[in-house]
Amino acid sequence: LDLRQYRSKQPANQADTAAINSNSRTLLGPQQTNWLQANLLISTARWKMLGNSVQMAPVYVIPSFLGNAAALFGLDPTSTTPTPFNVDSWDGYNESRRQILGAIAGVGTGRPPVGNCVFLTGDIHSNFSCDIPADPTTPYSPATSLSLGTEYVCASVTSDNLNEIVGAPERIPGISPDGYVSSNSAATFELLLKGVNGWIRDLNLDLHGYSVVDVTPARTQVDNWVLTSSASVAFAADPRIDPNAGCIFRSAYQTLNLTQKTIPAAGPLGPRA
Repeated sequence: LDLRQYRSKQPANQADTAAINSNSRTLLGPQQTNWLQANLLISTARWKMLGNSVQMAPVYVIPSFLGNAAALFGLDPTSTTPTPFNVDSWDGYNESRRQILGAIAGVGTGRPPVGNCVFLTGDIHSNFSCDIPADPTTPYSPATSLSLGTEYVCASVTSDNLNEIVGAPERIPGISPDGYVSSNSAATFELLLKGVNGWIRDLNLDLHGYSVVDVTPARTQVDNWVLTSSASVAFAADPRIDPNAGCIFRSAYQTLNLTQKTIPAAGPLGPRA
């Protein structure tokens, strides 16, 4: 999807609810919207993989939870209202998201819902494995709430992540029981985001790396790998600067056929043929 050159002007900030909720604003433009809706409805493919350049799943924050860090992201640190974290994404264009998810759900189409829609996303330099909630305004239960698809967001190999933006060190793999230092500011923020957004199943905001996507008739699996280095303290804190950096497995999530949910996979994919 081209989500840059046909979009309406981005909302001024996260508090610009008039722009965020406007029915006259678009992220895709009318021609691309019609093309996408039509092709989703007629596709006979088992899996509909959508190359997506900004995040589809909502990501809300409670600004007051962030303390002084709220100001770094243009948020009111006194607000207790769930607020879109990034209005550059689909969160800034609710009408466009409603149109596409409405087509997937079969609203007004005379057709059954479109199954197995998987959004493969980049741009925000972070890992997310998410369900796409039908109604993000109500509490979400991964077991019982309706999801219309799934989304996997790939981290960056070299571009700055959250920790570089706020000036915090990167977590170093292999120290805590879960593989990472849990006291890091990014890890704390991850817990806050997962608490507010129940559809986020896996999240990594500061470790650099890449993802491997594997599709079979039974499932789509995404393995997330992160860069690591033990050559020196500086390299361990920022493996991007180590020309001999390696990588280690971090997580694997999957969407089973016709479930519209993302769940943990048993482990990393085996060797490629």
